[in-house]
Amino acid sequence: MLIRFASCFLAAALLLALNANATTLKAKRVAFEQAYEAIEAGKLSTASEKLAGLIHYPLYPYLRYAYIDHYLDRLPPRAVADFLADYPDLPVDAALRYRWLRGLAQKGAWTVFLKYYNGDDAAALVCASVSAGLLGPGNAALTTADRAKLIARAKGLWLSAHDQPPECNPAFKWLAAHDLLTTDMIRARFDKALDAHNLNLASYLADKLPGSAQQRAARWQSMAADPAKALAAANFPGDANRRALLVFGLERLARSDATAAKSRWTSLKARYAFDVGERAAVERAIALWEARQHLPDAYRDLAALRASGYDLVMQWRIRTALWRGWWHTALKDIYALPASRRRSDQWQYWRARALEQTHHKQQADPIYRRLALHHGYYAFLAADHIDAPYAISPQRSQPEAKRMQQLADRPHLIRAHELFAVGMLDFADAEWNAGTSNMDTADRCQAGLLAASWQWHAAAIRTLARGGCWDDLKLRYPMAYRDAVQKRADKLGIDPAWLYGMMRSESLFAANAVSYAGAFGLMQLMPATGRLVATRLGIDLDDTAMLLDPTLNITLGSAYLDHIRGQFGGNPCLATAAYNAGPGNVSDWLPATPVAADVWVEAIPFGQTRHYVKRVMAQTIVFDWRIGGNIDERISVRMGTIQPLATIAGATVAAAPDSTGQ
Repeated sequence: MLIRFASCFLAAALLLALNANATTLKAKRVAFEQAYEAIEAGKLSTASEKLAGLIHYPLYPYLRYAYIDHYLDRLPPRAVADFLADYPDLPVDAALRYRWLRGLAQKGAWTVFLKYYNGDDAAALVCASVSAGLLGPGNAALTTADRAKLIARAKGLWLSAHDQPPECNPAFKWLAAHDLLTTDMIRARFDKALDAHNLNLASYLADKLPGSAQQRAARWQSMAADPAKALAAANFPGDANRRALLVFGLERLARSDATAAKSRWTSLKARYAFDVGERAAVERAIALWEARQHLPDAYRDLAALRASGYDLVMQWRIRTALWRGWWHTALKDIYALPASRRRSDQWQYWRARALEQTHHKQQADPIYRRLALHHGYYAFLAADHIDAPYAISPQRSQPEAKRMQQLADRPHLIRAHELFAVGMLDFADAEWNAGTSNMDTADRCQAGLLAASWQWHAAAIRTLARGGCWDDLKLRYPMAYRDAVQKRADKLGIDPAWLYGMMRSESLFAANAVSYAGAFGLMQLMPATGRLVATRLGIDLDDTAMLLDPTLNITLGSAYLDHIRGQFGGNPCLATAAYNAGPGNVSDWLPATPVAADVWVEAIPFGQTRHYVKRVMAQTIVFDWRIGGNIDERISVRMGTIQPLATIAGATVAAAPDSTGQ
């Protein structure tokens, strides 16, 4: 019935298309949206009525895709294969083929799976191909050598420290049924899982082994859950397996309490014969977490470690010296960095800061002047030290109308433009990326201008950056959603430049942005945060997808930002960090005595948050210039001085869900 319905659907589409009068592009877009929604809802007769004039519309393949995708598990294999053959360059093909083949494998349709499997190395499909080879109808005709190869591949898949997709299970069951999944193989995988700290897999495998393995898995689970308690009760024989467990526990405890980990290490290292590598791992972990927690012995313990090049030990030695105000020590460690790293803006700035603090301003000023010739976080800070103007002098873009038109006529970019116009932004991104991935620099720069002309800010920013094109700040820092931003800024008394800096850092103005952690929209709100803020504002947030609405996202995101700004005495530097890492973490990072903001930012324990704050603060300056044509407030003034929690006016850093999950 479904196949006959599909044939009628396509026939109706062709008939209507042939008889349709010419329609405007706008009308075609509306018809496309209506047809797509009808197909997704399973209303094929309604979809057929909407298809007039769409047969030659650039997005017609996406209507076929919507149909195939909706009925994927019920269509004959040939229908799916024909679609993939008809549109081999559609970005949706790979994901569609993957879902289709996984569905075939899950149904045990091994013959069909092997017919259409193209050697994709995705883990699920590799597993399915081995399962198909062992269980499919062709199994009986396998040569001894081919069967041995399949068995070897199945054993290789089994001996993984990581969870394998369910498509591996038929092959694993086949091994077990043929007495090839031995106790030794189970134990080998169990050991690998523990070595990789995959404790859930280890516990699963332990149930298939003697009681000693179950006890061992339970000890690891206890160590992961409460390392302080497990280490306090440790009374293990000194074999390598137990030492590995102790090392794991000490490293885990150091993350939350480096002082306790150090104390426990002092006791344990006298009782067990840890080898050189184990000792080095524990002492490195403790020293690095001491540094991140700003503990008194951090620098001494870091200095006792073997450090080379630009590893974390050297970086945190410098950060610890900065935090302590040991400027001579910081300068010495900066000079010890490899020359290529020492020449970076980051360490040149701190070299100049250390020189200035050690009364060598004449040596510091030339470094500041060189940095201030550019724009960016360290450039703006350097300019403040010598009272120099910010070097915000954007290069003008160089549009080439003929080349831009040639690019606009390419199939991928035609479809990308139309998908962007109808609001199918995920598909639009995929088409744009496919169309620009192999462009040379000249074409990529013009493509960036093309996206900007469509007001597709995220694509323009990404493409211009990847192309190393002109530093056109008006294109790279667009005034997107200006009315909504200004309205919220006025209502809350928030600097709109700061809001813009946050939005650009969070999403590049891509309203459809959804992070791996599940944060949504322009300001990358986590659903829990969105619901909390919506409730406070009296807004019904019935569906998480509502967070993708630009105006609502700006409303909720700006309200949350204003809330945490109030928690941290109005300091935008602290509020920016809290927006990314959560107010509780930032509260823990506050100093016991006032600290210069640039030092505080450099010593933020989370690398992602550290870079995020620098980026937002720098982008706020550029947007300040974009809004008014000049700089109302310099970066050092904006960042202020970081005060202890107790002295922050009105500070009550309550527990609140993280906004971004990053």
